[in-house]
Amino acid sequence: MMSDTPMERRTNLEIVQQARGRVLIAGLGIGMILRAILRKPEVTHVTVLEKYKDVIDLVFPSLLRMLAQWPPAEQPPRLEVFHADVFEWTPPPDRPRYHVIYFDIWPNSTIDSLPEMHALHKRYRPLLAKGGWMDSWTYRKLKGKKAEDVRFDKELPARLERWWAENGPEKFLAGMRKLYAAAEREPGILTPANRETIRRFLEAKRIALSS
Repeated sequence: MMSDTPMERRTNLEIVQQARGRVLIAGLGIGMILRAILRKPEVTHVTVLEKYKDVIDLVFPSLLRMLAQWPPAEQPPRLEVFHADVFEWTPPPDRPRYHVIYFDIWPNSTIDSLPEMHALHKRYRPLLAKGGWMDSWTYRKLKGKKAEDVRFDKELPARLERWWAENGPEKFLAGMRKLYAAAEREPGILTPANRETIRRFLEAKRIALSS
């Protein structure tokens, strides 16, 4: 899935701002950020890794046409696109390091992607030049959300006790049923840890959510 929605533009703004020197990007997409990055005079070389050949065949020709229209007096950045899986690609040993590395291979921004992001950051850190910049799409936002989820789950037993005391069993269960119905529509509302905490609380109260 590829798009250039306002959210995509907003959440990819920093990579465009950071781009300089030699840039490595995982995920060609529709070339949205590449078009902006290639126009920056401080960018000299861009390497793109794209897993799907169909995406390359669709998008790469238009990028080459853009570079071909560069003013004759200016030198366009060198652009190379590899048909490769970012989790497996290894550059030639004599290739210079990159000043900027960016990973944008996920269709959605969810904390479930964090383990893959951590693995990629670890794998590619040796390829980053001294003082370089590396990031993944919405990485810091997702780290913050995960930390917030952990804090919320620690506080959840006390909150459940308070809701129980303030509302009584009947209203409490009605509220829980509404919460679970909302979580069916929007799965991110309740994490697996949240669900386990609620399950243990209901078990201790000897009540069932379905009753």
